[in-house]
Amino acid sequence: MARRKDDSPADDLFVALVHAFEMLPWWSGPPAAVIAYSVFRWPVAWMIAPANEKSPAGAVWGALHNLMPTVAMAGGGIVLMIWIAVRIKLWTGGLLVDLQSGIESIRQLTWREFEELLCEAFRREGYAVEHTGTDGPDGGIDIRLQKGKSRVIVQCKHWKRQQVGVAIVREMFGLLHSEKADAVFIVTSGSFTDDAIGFASRNDIRLIDGPQVVQLIQAVQESNSKQKGSSSQPSQSSNVSTEQPIDHQAIEIPLCPTCGSEMTRRTATRGARSGKPFWGCLAYPKCRGIVNIRDT
Repeated sequence: MARRKDDSPADDLFVALVHAFEMLPWWSGPPAAVIAYSVFRWPVAWMIAPANEKSPAGAVWGALHNLMPTVAMAGGGIVLMIWIAVRIKLWTGGLLVDLQSGIESIRQLTWREFEELLCEAFRREGYAVEHTGTDGPDGGIDIRLQKGKSRVIVQCKHWKRQQVGVAIVREMFGLLHSEKADAVFIVTSGSFTDDAIGFASRNDIRLIDGPQVVQLIQAVQESNSKQKGSSSQPSQSSNVSTEQPIDHQAIEIPLCPTCGSEMTRRTATRGARSGKPFWGCLAYPKCRGIVNIRDT
């Protein structure tokens, strides 16, 4: 949910509550509502209690003080309703992931549903997710991710036919530095031009095209079914290429020995180990920590 220039403090508070409930445990709503009620009912009411109700100012403060029980009920109720709305949103996102059967079903989604689908997929991969998408299908940063110390910015392009060109990749490369992020993901339900792929590979930007989106969704579907006790066998479609998300159930991904961030699997292009895989820090180029993968 993006912030607009004319947002009021109340809008900012609403957005902050939504983002907080997206990242807090599912049971956090009722305790938060009780805390909101208690703050208005007692500390705030005590602070505005008038010393002399007979004066004009004291009469005004006295009226406000008498309203505090109602304000406290309203405040707790609003917090509880926001929590319920967020839980419904997350449940809907979970359904979006579980109902996908392939690239065709994904391409039937609206651009907003496509972003929600990716939010839930990344959430199941262990990221803290903030959906910052604008009010239209185009824009800069649509999703912000964080895992450990690593911060990732994501742009989503729900294009069924048009290819994502190099201009968009260059734009996100600029945002990588201005936002002081550690990595950039650009995700499309379509494909990328050769120029976009070349620029991304030279600047360590992760491109995820339609088939790779399918692999990502299938991987998190499988992971979720395993957590629920499913006895189904892993499907071949979850075996992702070395530059894409790895099946967390099958491979233990190390943490960077230099900064502690998550690592991603890459292939050396020069030197003595040219052509051989290794784990590279997700925060590259800020951190150049690596872990070599032993030959098998």
